Amino acid sequence: MKTRTPILVIAASLWAAVFESSEVPAQTAAYLELFGQNSFFTVNYDRMLGQRFGLRAGMGMSGLDGADGVIVPITVNYLRGVDHKLELSAGFVYENGKWQRGTEEVFPILSAGYRYQPAAGGFMFRIGLDALWYLERVVGAVSSYDDNPGLEPGISLSFGYGF
Repeated sequence: MKTRTPILVIAASLWAAVFESSEVPAQTAAYLELFGQNSFFTVNYDRMLGQRFGLRAGMGMSGLDGADGVIVPITVNYLRGVDHKLELSAGFVYENGKWQRGTEEVFPILSAGYRYQPAAGGFMFRIGLDALWYLERVVGAVSSYDDNPGLEPGISLSFGYGF
């Protein structure tokens, strides 16, 4: 029994040394997103808060609905995988300066998609499905969406760099 303990400790240490990654995964990403969250484009900063969860904030221009303005998405992300990841996110999108309507609005959003972001950093790519909810009738805001509040699905495409 006494000879087994040192052998097991050495074997466990060798196993950990061989299979443990010394590479620190990329914790941050900056990327351009096209067509997500009812926008024409957004520039985003994404920071991991641990192994699976992260925060994302961005700024861009809306315009897909014919009323240009500034858009600010803020989401919490859940990522599953190493280089090829499942990405689930939830948060809010703030729109300001809708010049044709002159309104400020906040909409909840859910997203699900695929993210390629190597653990070592470098080029990253995202594609996903978004679900944006228009809640004007619930919160009493007046906008062109009052005729059709509810879910608006969309597709987003992103390119950037992880570091």
